[in-house]
Amino acid sequence: MEDVGDLQPFDGGASAPPALDLPQHAAAWGIVSALWSAPVGIVLVDADLHVVAMNEALARMAAVERPPRGLPLATLLGRSPLSDTRELRRAIERREAMAECEVGGEVPGLRGTRRWLVSAAPIRGDGGPVAAVFASDVTEARRIEEWAERADAEAERSTQILLRLEAVSTGLAEAESPAEVARVILEAAVGLLDAAAGSVSRVDEGGELEVLDAVGYPERALVAWRRYAADLPAPLAEAYRTGEPICLESPAAFRARYPRLARAARPFEQGATVALPLPARGRILGVVGIDFAEPRAFDEADRAFMLALAGACAQALERAWAFEREAALRAEAQRTAAVLDTMLSSAPIGLAFVDRELRFLHVNAVFAAANLQPPTAFAGRRVEEVLAPPAGEQLAALWRDVLETGRPALEVEVERPGEAPGAPRTWLESWYPVMLGGSALGVGIVAREITAQKRAEAIRGHLLGIVGHDLRNPLSAVQGHASLLLRDRRLAPEQQRRLSAIVASVHRMDRMIGDLLDYTRANAGGFPLEPSEQRLDALLRVVVDEAEASAPGRVRLAGGGDPRLVCDPGRLEQAISNLVGNALRHGDPVAPVVVTWDGAAAHEVVVSVANRGAPIPPEVLARVFEPFRQGAAGARRHGLGLGLFIAREIARAHGGSIGATSTDAAGTVFTVRVPRRPANPVTRSAPSP
Repeated sequence: MEDVGDLQPFDGGASAPPALDLPQHAAAWGIVSALWSAPVGIVLVDADLHVVAMNEALARMAAVERPPRGLPLATLLGRSPLSDTRELRRAIERREAMAECEVGGEVPGLRGTRRWLVSAAPIRGDGGPVAAVFASDVTEARRIEEWAERADAEAERSTQILLRLEAVSTGLAEAESPAEVARVILEAAVGLLDAAAGSVSRVDEGGELEVLDAVGYPERALVAWRRYAADLPAPLAEAYRTGEPICLESPAAFRARYPRLARAARPFEQGATVALPLPARGRILGVVGIDFAEPRAFDEADRAFMLALAGACAQALERAWAFEREAALRAEAQRTAAVLDTMLSSAPIGLAFVDRELRFLHVNAVFAAANLQPPTAFAGRRVEEVLAPPAGEQLAALWRDVLETGRPALEVEVERPGEAPGAPRTWLESWYPVMLGGSALGVGIVAREITAQKRAEAIRGHLLGIVGHDLRNPLSAVQGHASLLLRDRRLAPEQQRRLSAIVASVHRMDRMIGDLLDYTRANAGGFPLEPSEQRLDALLRVVVDEAEASAPGRVRLAGGGDPRLVCDPGRLEQAISNLVGNALRHGDPVAPVVVTWDGAAAHEVVVSVANRGAPIPPEVLARVFEPFRQGAAGARRHGLGLGLFIAREIARAHGGSIGATSTDAAGTVFTVRVPRRPANPVTRSAPSP
């Protein structure tokens, strides 16, 4: 390096630069000399950019004590473009000033990269050209500026995120269906995050996750993942199960968490994966999946945006599903209402509904016709306003009782005026409280006309009564004459046999007439009873003895307990006799019929009649007490088929019941239960036919 005169290295304590013979640059040197002690870094360099001298301020900035003469400027200020530029060399050679510029680099002894603001002025010494380089350490200033820039960038990013979320919220507010909500979320998640693909999955009724919508995935991936189990070891399923977001920033992170799943083909196996649960009201509705084509580091802003997006999606999906369910329920209600209105309007029975104020809200054509008015006459009017007194007031009182007690009134017989004067029509009405949440909304009315049925029953009862009474008179005459003739000893045996057959036939016809009369009484209001204190064992002995007369050795009696009871002895004997006769006719002809009574209970006595034989088929057993039925085919081979019906009606008249069972193991058993004292026995006489 050329000699530059008396220039000396920095000694750490000098307050002025070394003396130089620089007459031609006296002004420049004067400036350098004046600033040498100032807090401005100054270094003198030769044409090779080696240090000749430097002041204390620069030494302090560069953290050096005694740099040796000839230290490269690049070492002093750090590796930077300054050491490779030609501007400073050119400035020294041409004696031109170099404009201020910023350089930086790693400086030994200092942490991190330093930033310097440098400029240069040429000064020619005796040994050759010299330049004064002015350097200021602007590292901290630049750091503050960079921090401010980052803060501005983060603020701008946050503002953009808020604007994007606002746009997403607007889109979600306009979305009505779950599919539309999913599409808005996917467009926001994939577009705003620069993702490759995304999906929204919901939980179906079976607990599985089902893809509601997806974008960016190949078709093969959608086919494989259209529906998947919630317990699957996979990001989406795990996020749903745990309710925690999962962010896998690289393939390595994915393989470390799901080693088995990583071996399967993934659409974006070289990128990042995110799974976000959709929480709403304490439960997880589903999950959002986002896939990236490349690895991705998610900062706090990214995570906050994705969580906010998932929360908005969950709320919108819940609202959409609620709206969807409400729309479905509304449509179903409308459909049901239309069907119900059609059914009510066309039903062949009378139907009506009144509210708590007994105003008619619905009346079908049959109910309106029953009251000789059109349906429009009932709308919104109270029952007292529609039906003429006293019928309106009476029905209002009965319907109020249904509302207040909450108990329905069933099969109430109501007479209404007919179209012809003096020809009333009869209806059976049932009134039901219509309940909602424990309170009655009103009364539902079901009316069925039984005018023709009542007339037919009356005619049949009257006819049966007349036939019964009118037949008994000639039969009594036949029986009397036949009995007198049998006493005549002059009759030949053949004549006696024929007369005996006539008498037996008369007895059988008399029993049939009795059954017809009993049937008439049962339909006219029940059997009239004449109850008195009796012993059950004595009554049954009479029945068994009578049966033994026609079937010797086949009927047996057993029992125990208290035999006392209050009953009509004739009627109770008739009922048990009908059961014994039925058992003798239909049971095993060689097996005994066993009559058993039980008086152990305090409130009732029980009588059972059992026989062996083929069991009664269930479909026949279910209707065995109906009138005019007998045997499996219903043929009446022994009478009218009224014996079991009359037995049941006698038991009911006493406040009791009768039942039957029939199996291979136990045979056929008829059981009669009669209270020891009837609560409300029918003691009045039946009306005369």
